[in-house]
This record gives sequence, structure tokens and C-alpha cells, in this order.
Amino acid sequence: MRPIVLGMSWAVPSLAYATRHPDHAGKLLPVSTAAKVDFPAIVARFGQIGGPDVARAAETDWTALTAERRAEYVRVCVPFYRRSPADPDRMRRVPRRDDTAFHFNGPGNEQGRMDVRPMLGRVRCPVPVMAGAHDLLVPQAVSEALVAALPSGRVRFESFSDGGHGLFGGEPERAFAVLQEFVAAA
Repeated sequence: MRPIVLGMSWAVPSLAYATRHPDHAGKLLPVSTAAKVDFPAIVARFGQIGGPDVARAAETDWTALTAERRAEYVRVCVPFYRRSPADPDRMRRVPRRDDTAFHFNGPGNEQGRMDVRPMLGRVRCPVPVMAGAHDLLVPQAVSEALVAALPSGRVRFESFSDGGHGLFGGEPERAFAVLQEFVAAA
């Protein structure tokens, strides 16, 4: 039995795994993820939804990260991740690893340099790309670029009209139904 690999949000490691070991994964499930982060698109979407102050907070977090800017981003931008507010108790339980963010988005901006699109043609397992139409971190065009980079006979695109970043908060019933159907399929 080969593993089913679920990658949510920043799931580049799961995508890279599937390209480096194309015969290992049985299925790959990228949810709200990008093969290449598009910072200008992220900032533009935050600006469209929240206005210039929200766009500025997003831009400084993604391009010139400091502890203060991360705190401002969490306060100002995270509430826009979904169309409906997240449960505050649930949000308090979510572990945050700011040290990881500082490493990947800090001065070296490692995350901004990563691009696995050229390697995605190696993927041999089925891949349903799941994306929310209201995802500010992974705009629809970025999800479509991920789909275009995967082998056409292996990929299926599922767009969620009410979904934001992390579909399970926006359209949980449909998201879980799609996952269950995909996992159960031969």
C-alpha cells in the first residue's frame, strides 16, 4: 500500500516529495497550495478585499518580515483568510511557528525562491488540486498554474466557490466529501 499525502497551505514539501519519489505516493492531495508563491498576487488580493492598509500589512509580512510585522499581519490579515469569521477558540488552539516563518520569509526569502512547477511533470499519482475561489494566499490563477504544471491525465481541479484559505473552514462538508471520494477511489 502506497501512502496518500495531504499537503495544506504551504505544501511545497509534499509536491517536491511527489516529484523526487514519483513511484512512492499512491495519491497526492494539495489543498490551498501553490507550486510557486506569487507575492504580488497575494498583496493585490488582500488590497482588493481589505483595502490599502491590509495590502501593506501583507506586503511587509511577505517581503520584509519582523516580529512586529508578523504580529500586525496576524491581527490585520488573518481575519480575511475566510469569508466567514473563524471560531476564535479554534484559532487560539492553532499552533503558530513564527520562527519557521522568519526562516522562510525572512531576509533570504527562501519561500519566494522556491518553484517546483518545472518538476511537477514527474508526478505519477492521481492529484486532485483543491482551491478556494476566495483564497487570498493562493489566488485562483496560482491554483490554475499548479494544475497546468501537473500531468493532465493525473490531475483533477476542484474549485470551491465559498472557500477561502484552508477549505475545511469555508466549505467543510463538500471538501471532506471530495477528499473521501478521492481516497476511496481505486
